[in-house]
Amino acid sequence: MQHKVLVNMASVDVVREASQELNLQLGITSAIILAFACVLALVLSRVVSTPFRAARDSMFLLGDMRVEDALQRNSETKRTCRWSFTEVSDLRLSFFHAATCLQAWREHEMDRRVQLEEERTSRIHKTVEKAVRGAGKLVHPMVLISADAFSKLEQLTSYEELRNTRKLVFLDTEEALAMFKADNSIIFLSHQWLAWGFPDNATKTHLNAMKRAIKTASARVGAKGAGSRCAWENTYVWVDYCSIAQDHRGMQMLAVSSLPVYSASADIFVIIAPPAEHQSSRRCDLQSYNARGWCRAEMLAKICSSGLENFFIFASGEGDLEPVTEDTLPSLSMFVFEGEFSCCQQRHIKSSCDKEALVEPVLGLYSLVLRQIRANVNCKNMEPIMKHIRDNKERFFPTLYSFQAEGVGAEERELFGPLVGATEAYVEELSLPECTVSFHSWQRPGGEPRLSRPCLFGRFLKFESPRFSDAFVRHAGNTCPYPMQPGDSGSLH
Repeated sequence: MQHKVLVNMASVDVVREASQELNLQLGITSAIILAFACVLALVLSRVVSTPFRAARDSMFLLGDMRVEDALQRNSETKRTCRWSFTEVSDLRLSFFHAATCLQAWREHEMDRRVQLEEERTSRIHKTVEKAVRGAGKLVHPMVLISADAFSKLEQLTSYEELRNTRKLVFLDTEEALAMFKADNSIIFLSHQWLAWGFPDNATKTHLNAMKRAIKTASARVGAKGAGSRCAWENTYVWVDYCSIAQDHRGMQMLAVSSLPVYSASADIFVIIAPPAEHQSSRRCDLQSYNARGWCRAEMLAKICSSGLENFFIFASGEGDLEPVTEDTLPSLSMFVFEGEFSCCQQRHIKSSCDKEALVEPVLGLYSLVLRQIRANVNCKNMEPIMKHIRDNKERFFPTLYSFQAEGVGAEERELFGPLVGATEAYVEELSLPECTVSFHSWQRPGGEPRLSRPCLFGRFLKFESPRFSDAFVRHAGNTCPYPMQPGDSGSLH
């Protein structure tokens, strides 16, 4: 009863006010706690997310190969976030390790790239220097067979067999070649092979055509009044199968490099291209000859050394020699690397391509034209050739070529690349004496041979006597014919 009185004595409003005040205090406290929690959560999220976002940005920089910027950002993050979770620290450390390794790798690759570029530049320089310095020089003996011995052959016979039977004449030096030409004439024969691995067919079409062409060429040279040196017994022949080693690849390439000297030293250059049948049953003639890469290389060697002088075609079985002139020259393609090569047709079963082997010799041929024009020598013959080359430079010197081996897809390989420009720059830097080159030897009135021409290095070779120590003619290995006489020093001046 007493309790009820006490309750009834408290007014409802008083109780409600107390309750509302309590609720207000609780609300304020809750709001403060919630605000503090939000602030704390924001601060904590900021502390936690900042290093992760820094790591993200650093990874972006690393992906863009901006390694230094990434390392710098990582260092700044380390200073601003001195306190962090273990996971964040581990992430930063792992990133630093990865970035450091990537930076070291990049520096190594950059050094390696610089080294490769230097090596490439050095290779280009050496290739150009070798091509230019070797052009117009006899780096392989000129090997000849007498016209009489050739006319008695029953079939085209290889260099090795003729050498072993002592039917070849070897001219080891330019001086020996000059001396030999004082008493003898030389006929250069260029032809297309009619079989795989052998130059003629079963009916001996080319051999018979060569024999007739030699007689016609000898008569034409003799008609110029060159005296006894053009007599039949003093006439000699150069033809690839008889004059170039067939079994030794290194000697082959040396002979190819000497083609300008061979062709320019010949009294007459004759293309042998009568109608014939190839082993593959294809028709062969002047058109097919003109399609062959090696035939084009021989023609290019001829025109780059002595122009169109004494350049003829024997294109019929019985016909006369047809001279090559500026008007007929465009019908003969000199684009060597657009020509057909047996190695390419056989899908490079030996894993090498003749096109690559011809790069250096062809560069040398181009340098001969550049040097003669720069030295104002033989310009009448060289200027039309130079114009033809400049108008078709990419066809003469393709930057790339397609290599395809048996069972493998075609592969683009570099052929000339920057070599042509490097050759032009190299020749431009040569002095005029170094540029002077001539392929001509002549006789004095007394009949003694005299050679006086500037060499590649500007020195003059003068021989007033036909007898000297290191210029001699070898007949298949036997030293012969120009014995030293008392008083002859044999020195080269």
